[in-house]
Amino acid sequence: MFAAGNAGPGQDTLNPYSASPCAISVAAGDTRGFLADFSSRGIPGDKFHKHEFTLSVPSGYGALRIVTSWANPAEDLDLYVYDPQGNLVASSATLSVPEQVIVPNPQAGSWKVVMEGYLNVDTTYQGLAEGDKLVRVRRVR
Repeated sequence: MFAAGNAGPGQDTLNPYSASPCAISVAAGDTRGFLADFSSRGIPGDKFHKHEFTLSVPSGYGALRIVTSWANPAEDLDLYVYDPQGNLVASSATLSVPEQVIVPNPQAGSWKVVMEGYLNVDTTYQGLAEGDKLVRVRRVR
């Protein structure tokens, strides 16, 4: 059981420990039985605390590489990559820094990249997405 936190009322202000799937989050109430103004809130419709990004992948890539890193190796962030149809096609959920995936022959379109923390305090991270495009070279005689 974890306190939701007192950083409310804005969205995405939950204590990260209270957003774990293994925890019960407890919020503060007022004398009328309503949620207190100062109590933290999650993200509407989000089951767990995570960040989502859209990545536009052009056609012709031989590989798509996504890597994320952060300063404190004690923090645990996981990386999930979804193709344009919404299928999970790659993930990296290790206990080390960095997390990275390589997707061979990615199709063109809008991809979703999800960073999800596991029992972390607020953590600053950075990410990089790169594509390798195959170029055929003809030998001229």
